[in-house]
Amino acid sequence: MPRAGADRSAGVWHASPTAKLGRGKSVRYFLDEDVEIQTASVLRSPGIDVLTTREAGRLRASDESQMEFAGRSGRVLVTRNRDDFLEQTRSFLNAGRPHAGVLIVSNAFAQQDYGGIARAIARYDAEHRDGVPAYFFDFLSPGRHR
Repeated sequence: MPRAGADRSAGVWHASPTAKLGRGKSVRYFLDEDVEIQTASVLRSPGIDVLTTREAGRLRASDESQMEFAGRSGRVLVTRNRDDFLEQTRSFLNAGRPHAGVLIVSNAFAQQDYGGIARAIARYDAEHRDGVPAYFFDFLSPGRHR
């Protein structure tokens, strides 16, 4: 269920720049190879549950395989690869395959801005303590929210 202030017409929710960093309760994250691995270390500091492709032994796995792993693991897949994972999300929805959501890191973040990306994910996490719906697809941007 969207939180107060969410834009229901767009079907996506965005992290508030004023949300407090905090411990995630029910959202778990899977960072694909497009997201710097240092991001995971920053996210773990406040206790957010995050796993990287390297830690999972999934380097160079296909996008479909990464999505399958994330869905079966109940983890939101975090990536910069918008177009491919949008198509994968549609495919998984149409086939009724497990899908725990996708969070796209926008190009507004520099590739090596793992601290900024981690803070934005932590804000997002704080706003979604009750979890996210299956097949959700959202965008993470610095300071952007609705």
